[in-house]
Amino acid sequence: MVEDGEEVLSYLHQQGQFRDAPHPDLMLLDLNMPKLTGLELLDEIKDESKFKDIPIVLLTVSDDDDEVLKALELGMHYY
Repeated sequence: MVEDGEEVLSYLHQQGQFRDAPHPDLMLLDLNMPKLTGLELLDEIKDESKFKDIPIVLLTVSDDDDEVLKALELGMHYY
């Protein structure tokens, strides 16, 4: 498990302490995680082909339709 958005990127790119991390089968992202939000992280990884097949679930207590629409545009599968 990772603690913030920057660690998610390190995990996905198998950097540092995550160099032996397996490729995830599913990603659960918090919309309001520290350092990089769920939306910022989706924006970072959306164009990387090796991550395109990973289902992404965005967790949030927000009912802001704009946030949900933005996340869908960025590649989120469920929220």
